[in-house]
Amino acid sequence: MNEAYQQMQRFDEREVPSLLVCVRGALDFFQNHTPPRLPPFSYKRPLVVGSGNAAVLGQIIFGQSDAVFADESSVEAVLRRVSGIDGAVIFSASGSKHAVFLAELLTQRNIATQLITTSKNAPAARLLQSDSVHVFPKMREPYTYNTSTYLGPLLAHTQEGPAVVATYIEEHVLPNFVGRKLEQYDAFYFLVPARYMLVRDMILTKFDELFGSRVSARVFTPEQTKHAKLVVPNERELFIDFTGGSALLAPQKTIAVAPPEGYASALMASYAVVGLIQEAHPPYFTEYIQAYIQKSALEFGQSMNVIVEGEV
Repeated sequence: MNEAYQQMQRFDEREVPSLLVCVRGALDFFQNHTPPRLPPFSYKRPLVVGSGNAAVLGQIIFGQSDAVFADESSVEAVLRRVSGIDGAVIFSASGSKHAVFLAELLTQRNIATQLITTSKNAPAARLLQSDSVHVFPKMREPYTYNTSTYLGPLLAHTQEGPAVVATYIEEHVLPNFVGRKLEQYDAFYFLVPARYMLVRDMILTKFDELFGSRVSARVFTPEQTKHAKLVVPNERELFIDFTGGSALLAPQKTIAVAPPEGYASALMASYAVVGLIQEAHPPYFTEYIQAYIQKSALEFGQSMNVIVEGEV
Protein backbone atom coordinates (compact mmCIF):
# COMPACT_ATOMS: atom_id res chain seq x y z
CA MET A 1 0.00 0.00 0.00
CA ASN A 2 1.31 3.47 -0.84
CA GLU A 3 1.90 6.37 1.53
CA ALA A 4 -1.35 8.11 0.55
CA TYR A 5 -3.41 5.02 1.37
CA GLN A 6 -1.66 4.71 4.71
CA GLN A 7 -2.46 8.35 5.45
CA MET A 8 -6.12 7.71 4.65
CA GLN A 9 -6.09 4.88 7.18
CA ARG A 10 -4.80 6.95 10.08
CA PHE A 11 -6.03 10.55 9.67
CA ASP A 12 -8.28 12.14 12.29
CA GLU A 13 -10.80 14.99 12.33
CA ARG A 14 -8.14 17.58 13.18
CA GLU A 15 -6.00 16.89 10.10
CA VAL A 16 -8.19 15.87 7.19
CA PRO A 17 -6.16 14.86 4.11
CA SER A 18 -6.59 16.69 0.83
CA LEU A 19 -8.65 15.32 -2.02
CA LEU A 20 -5.39 14.60 -3.88
CA VAL A 21 -4.27 12.26 -1.10
CA CYS A 22 -7.69 10.63 -1.23
CA VAL A 23 -7.45 10.08 -5.00
CA ARG A 24 -4.04 8.49 -4.69
CA GLY A 25 -5.22 6.32 -1.83
CA ALA A 26 -8.37 5.22 -3.67
CA LEU A 27 -6.48 4.22 -6.80
CA ASP A 28 -4.09 2.18 -4.68
CA PHE A 29 -7.01 0.66 -2.78
CA PHE A 30 -8.62 -0.62 -5.97
CA GLN A 31 -5.38 -2.15 -7.17
CA ASN A 32 -5.77 -4.46 -4.18
CA HIS A 33 -9.58 -4.69 -4.01
CA THR A 34 -11.07 -5.34 -7.44
CA PRO A 35 -14.64 -4.01 -7.56
CA PRO A 36 -17.36 -6.53 -8.43
CA ARG A 37 -19.14 -6.46 -11.75
CA LEU A 38 -22.20 -4.32 -12.08
CA PRO A 39 -25.39 -6.40 -12.16
CA PRO A 40 -26.91 -7.20 -15.57
CA PHE A 41 -29.67 -4.61 -15.73
CA SER A 42 -32.45 -5.95 -17.94
CA TYR A 43 -34.80 -2.98 -17.79
CA LYS A 44 -35.89 -1.43 -21.06
CA ARG A 45 -36.48 2.01 -19.57
CA PRO A 46 -35.15 2.31 -16.03
CA LEU A 47 -35.40 5.26 -13.73
CA VAL A 48 -31.87 6.04 -12.53
CA VAL A 49 -31.82 8.21 -9.44
CA GLY A 50 -29.44 9.51 -6.79
CA SER A 51 -28.38 12.61 -4.88
CA GLY A 52 -25.54 14.93 -5.86
CA ASN A 53 -22.65 13.18 -7.58
CA ALA A 54 -24.33 9.80 -7.13
CA ALA A 55 -26.94 10.98 -9.63
CA VAL A 56 -24.18 11.92 -12.08
CA LEU A 57 -22.53 8.52 -11.62
CA GLY A 58 -25.84 6.94 -12.65
CA GLN A 59 -25.94 9.13 -15.76
CA ILE A 60 -22.44 8.00 -16.75
CA ILE A 61 -23.20 4.31 -16.28
CA PHE A 62 -26.59 4.42 -18.02
CA GLY A 63 -25.66 7.06 -20.57
CA GLN A 64 -26.01 4.72 -23.56
CA SER A 65 -29.45 3.40 -22.56
CA ASP A 66 -33.02 4.68 -22.72
CA ALA A 67 -32.87 5.49 -19.02
CA VAL A 68 -34.73 8.32 -17.34
CA PHE A 69 -32.69 10.33 -14.82
CA ALA A 70 -33.79 12.08 -11.65
CA ASP A 71 -32.64 13.19 -8.22
CA GLU A 72 -34.41 13.52 -4.88
CA SER A 73 -35.96 16.83 -5.91
CA SER A 74 -37.22 15.85 -9.36
CA VAL A 75 -38.12 12.16 -8.94
CA GLU A 76 -41.81 12.62 -8.15
CA ALA A 77 -42.32 14.97 -11.10
CA VAL A 78 -40.49 12.54 -13.37
CA LEU A 79 -42.68 9.66 -12.24
CA ARG A 80 -45.79 11.69 -13.00
CA ARG A 81 -44.54 12.80 -16.39
CA VAL A 82 -42.76 9.77 -17.85
CA SER A 83 -44.43 6.53 -18.85
CA GLY A 84 -42.92 3.13 -19.59
CA ILE A 85 -40.55 2.99 -16.60
CA ASP A 86 -40.09 -0.72 -15.88
CA GLY A 87 -37.56 -0.58 -13.03
CA ALA A 88 -35.33 1.71 -11.02
CA VAL A 89 -31.71 1.89 -9.88
CA ILE A 90 -30.72 4.01 -6.89
CA PHE A 91 -27.11 5.12 -6.59
CA SER A 92 -26.14 6.05 -3.03
CA ALA A 93 -22.76 5.69 -1.32
CA SER A 94 -24.25 5.46 2.16
CA GLY A 95 -27.68 4.11 1.24
CA SER A 96 -29.08 6.54 3.80
CA LYS A 97 -30.48 10.08 3.84
CA HIS A 98 -32.47 10.63 0.64
CA ALA A 99 -31.85 7.04 -0.54
CA VAL A 100 -34.36 5.89 2.09
CA PHE A 101 -36.98 8.30 0.76
CA LEU A 102 -36.31 7.11 -2.78
CA ALA A 103 -36.57 3.43 -1.86
CA GLU A 104 -39.82 4.06 -0.01
CA LEU A 105 -41.29 6.03 -2.90
CA LEU A 106 -40.38 3.45 -5.55
CA THR A 107 -41.45 0.38 -3.60
CA GLN A 108 -44.78 2.03 -2.75
CA ARG A 109 -45.33 2.37 -6.48
CA ASN A 110 -44.38 -1.29 -7.03
CA ILE A 111 -41.39 -0.38 -9.19
CA ALA A 112 -38.71 -3.07 -9.13
CA THR A 113 -35.74 -1.30 -7.56
CA GLN A 114 -32.04 -2.02 -7.19
CA LEU A 115 -29.53 -0.21 -5.00
CA ILE A 116 -25.87 0.43 -5.80
CA THR A 117 -24.13 1.34 -2.54
CA THR A 118 -20.92 0.99 -0.54
CA SER A 119 -22.57 0.33 2.81
CA LYS A 120 -23.38 -3.18 4.00
CA ASN A 121 -25.80 -1.67 6.51
CA ALA A 122 -27.49 0.78 4.18
CA PRO A 123 -30.89 1.76 5.67
CA ALA A 124 -32.43 1.87 2.18
CA ALA A 125 -31.45 -1.78 1.67
CA ARG A 126 -33.93 -2.86 4.34
CA LEU A 127 -36.75 -1.84 2.02
CA LEU A 128 -35.51 -3.95 -0.89
CA GLN A 129 -34.97 -7.62 -1.72
CA SER A 130 -31.49 -8.78 -0.70
CA ASP A 131 -30.58 -9.76 -4.27
CA SER A 132 -31.42 -6.21 -5.38
CA VAL A 133 -28.72 -4.64 -3.18
CA HIS A 134 -25.20 -4.46 -4.64
CA VAL A 135 -22.42 -3.43 -2.27
CA PHE A 136 -19.10 -2.13 -3.60
CA PRO A 137 -15.92 -1.83 -1.50
CA LYS A 138 -14.73 1.53 -0.23
CA MET A 139 -11.81 2.83 1.76
CA ARG A 140 -11.84 5.09 4.79
CA GLU A 141 -12.27 8.74 3.80
CA PRO A 142 -13.81 12.04 4.98
CA TYR A 143 -17.52 12.72 4.72
CA THR A 144 -18.54 14.08 1.28
CA TYR A 145 -15.21 13.18 -0.38
CA ASN A 146 -16.92 10.13 -1.95
CA THR A 147 -13.89 9.21 -4.02
CA SER A 148 -13.53 5.46 -3.54
CA THR A 149 -17.30 5.19 -3.14
CA TYR A 150 -17.99 6.31 -6.71
CA LEU A 151 -14.74 5.08 -8.23
CA GLY A 152 -15.61 1.41 -7.60
CA PRO A 153 -18.80 1.31 -9.72
CA LEU A 154 -17.17 3.60 -12.29
CA LEU A 155 -14.19 1.25 -12.74
CA ALA A 156 -16.60 -1.67 -12.99
CA HIS A 157 -18.38 0.18 -15.79
CA THR A 158 -15.42 1.49 -17.79
CA GLN A 159 -13.02 -1.39 -17.05
CA GLU A 160 -10.15 1.08 -16.72
CA GLY A 161 -7.25 -0.23 -14.68
CA PRO A 162 -6.63 1.77 -11.48
CA ALA A 163 -2.86 1.50 -12.02
CA VAL A 164 -3.24 2.97 -15.51
CA VAL A 165 -5.37 5.81 -14.13
CA ALA A 166 -2.78 6.46 -11.41
CA THR A 167 0.06 6.56 -13.95
CA TYR A 168 -1.86 9.03 -16.12
CA ILE A 169 -2.33 11.36 -13.15
CA GLU A 170 1.23 11.09 -11.82
CA GLU A 171 2.99 11.34 -15.20
CA HIS A 172 0.71 13.45 -17.40
CA VAL A 173 -1.34 15.66 -15.07
CA LEU A 174 0.42 16.60 -11.84
CA PRO A 175 3.85 17.48 -13.36
CA ASN A 176 2.19 20.34 -15.25
CA PHE A 177 1.39 22.04 -11.93
CA VAL A 178 4.90 22.02 -10.50
CA GLY A 179 5.95 25.56 -9.67
CA ARG A 180 2.53 27.04 -10.38
CA LYS A 181 1.37 29.18 -7.47
CA LEU A 182 -2.25 28.11 -7.20
CA GLU A 183 -2.74 30.22 -4.08
CA GLN A 184 -2.66 33.29 -6.34
CA TYR A 185 -5.99 32.28 -7.84
CA ASP A 186 -9.45 32.11 -6.29
CA ALA A 187 -11.25 31.20 -9.52
CA PHE A 188 -10.61 28.21 -11.79
CA TYR A 189 -11.91 27.37 -15.26
CA PHE A 190 -11.83 23.68 -16.17
CA LEU A 191 -12.01 22.90 -19.88
CA VAL A 192 -13.12 19.27 -20.28
CA PRO A 193 -13.52 17.05 -23.38
CA ALA A 194 -17.10 16.84 -24.62
CA ARG A 195 -17.05 13.03 -24.40
CA TYR A 196 -16.50 13.33 -20.63
CA MET A 197 -18.74 16.33 -20.05
CA LEU A 198 -20.61 14.71 -17.15
CA VAL A 199 -17.58 15.26 -14.93
CA ARG A 200 -18.60 18.91 -15.08
CA ASP A 201 -21.23 18.59 -12.36
CA MET A 202 -18.98 16.38 -10.25
CA ILE A 203 -16.19 18.97 -10.27
CA LEU A 204 -18.59 21.78 -9.38
CA THR A 205 -20.06 19.73 -6.54
CA LYS A 206 -16.60 19.08 -5.17
CA PHE A 207 -15.84 22.81 -5.17
CA ASP A 208 -19.10 23.45 -3.30
CA GLU A 209 -18.19 20.86 -0.69
CA LEU A 210 -14.57 21.88 -0.15
CA PHE A 211 -14.68 25.65 -0.64
CA GLY A 212 -18.25 26.91 -0.44
CA SER A 213 -18.09 30.39 -1.95
CA ARG A 214 -14.45 30.99 -0.92
CA VAL A 215 -12.99 29.55 -4.15
CA SER A 216 -15.06 29.33 -7.32
CA ALA A 217 -15.02 27.08 -10.36
CA ARG A 218 -16.44 27.09 -13.87
CA VAL A 219 -16.43 23.94 -16.01
CA PHE A 220 -17.24 23.80 -19.72
CA THR A 221 -16.42 21.92 -22.90
CA PRO A 222 -14.67 23.76 -25.79
CA GLU A 223 -17.95 24.17 -27.66
CA GLN A 224 -19.72 25.53 -24.58
CA THR A 225 -16.82 27.91 -24.04
CA LYS A 226 -17.52 29.58 -27.39
CA HIS A 227 -20.83 30.90 -26.08
CA ALA A 228 -19.86 34.08 -24.23
CA LYS A 229 -18.11 32.40 -21.30
CA LEU A 230 -14.99 34.58 -21.62
CA VAL A 231 -16.50 38.03 -22.07
CA VAL A 232 -15.38 39.32 -18.66
CA PRO A 233 -11.71 38.65 -17.83
CA ASN A 234 -10.42 37.92 -14.34
CA GLU A 235 -6.73 38.07 -13.54
CA ARG A 236 -7.31 35.76 -10.59
CA GLU A 237 -8.88 32.99 -12.70
CA LEU A 238 -6.66 30.14 -13.91
CA PHE A 239 -7.60 27.92 -16.87
CA ILE A 240 -7.00 24.18 -16.63
CA ASP A 241 -7.32 22.49 -20.00
CA PHE A 242 -7.98 18.75 -20.14
CA THR A 243 -8.63 18.78 -23.91
CA GLY A 244 -5.03 18.90 -25.11
CA GLY A 245 -4.94 22.60 -25.95
CA SER A 246 -7.29 25.34 -27.15
CA ALA A 247 -6.67 28.56 -29.04
CA LEU A 248 -9.49 30.12 -27.03
CA LEU A 249 -7.39 30.46 -23.93
CA ALA A 250 -4.48 32.74 -23.05
CA PRO A 251 -1.38 30.46 -22.88
CA GLN A 252 0.17 32.40 -20.00
CA LYS A 253 -2.85 31.63 -17.83
CA THR A 254 -3.52 28.08 -18.94
CA ILE A 255 -2.25 24.78 -17.60
CA ALA A 256 -2.71 22.21 -20.34
CA VAL A 257 -2.61 18.48 -19.66
CA ALA A 258 -2.96 15.39 -21.82
CA PRO A 259 -6.62 14.38 -22.32
CA PRO A 260 -7.90 11.43 -20.27
CA GLU A 261 -8.79 8.10 -21.86
CA GLY A 262 -11.89 7.10 -19.93
CA TYR A 263 -14.38 8.48 -17.44
CA ALA A 264 -12.49 7.16 -14.41
CA SER A 265 -9.34 8.90 -15.61
CA ALA A 266 -11.27 12.11 -16.27
CA LEU A 267 -12.89 12.12 -12.85
CA MET A 268 -9.85 11.14 -10.80
CA ALA A 269 -7.57 13.57 -12.65
CA SER A 270 -10.07 16.38 -12.07
CA TYR A 271 -10.35 15.48 -8.40
CA ALA A 272 -6.54 15.37 -8.12
CA VAL A 273 -6.31 18.92 -9.46
CA VAL A 274 -9.05 20.07 -7.08
CA GLY A 275 -6.94 18.51 -4.33
CA LEU A 276 -3.91 20.55 -5.42
CA ILE A 277 -6.05 23.69 -5.26
CA GLN A 278 -7.26 22.63 -1.81
CA GLU A 279 -3.69 22.21 -0.59
CA ALA A 280 -2.81 25.71 -1.83
CA HIS A 281 -5.63 27.42 0.08
CA PRO A 282 -6.66 27.61 3.74
CA PRO A 283 -8.15 24.36 5.15
CA TYR A 284 -11.77 25.53 4.94
CA PHE A 285 -13.19 22.00 4.90
CA THR A 286 -11.30 20.86 8.00
CA GLU A 287 -12.23 24.05 9.81
CA TYR A 288 -15.98 23.78 9.26
CA ILE A 289 -16.86 20.12 8.64
CA GLN A 290 -17.45 19.15 12.28
CA ALA A 291 -19.99 21.93 12.83
CA TYR A 292 -21.65 21.06 9.54
CA ILE A 293 -21.92 17.38 10.44
CA GLN A 294 -23.67 18.23 13.70
CA LYS A 295 -26.27 20.37 11.95
CA SER A 296 -26.74 17.92 9.10
CA ALA A 297 -27.27 14.98 11.45
CA LEU A 298 -30.12 16.89 13.07
CA GLU A 299 -31.57 17.77 9.68
CA PHE A 300 -31.62 14.15 8.51
CA GLY A 301 -32.33 12.65 11.91
CA GLN A 302 -29.47 10.20 11.41
CA SER A 303 -26.09 9.58 12.96
CA MET A 304 -23.29 11.10 10.84
CA ASN A 305 -19.54 11.26 11.26
CA VAL A 306 -16.70 13.31 9.80
CA ILE A 307 -14.87 10.08 9.00
CA VAL A 308 -16.63 7.41 6.95
CA GLU A 309 -15.03 4.05 7.67
CA GLY A 310 -14.09 1.69 4.88
CA GLU A 311 -15.80 -1.57 3.98
CA VAL A 312 -14.40 -4.44 1.93
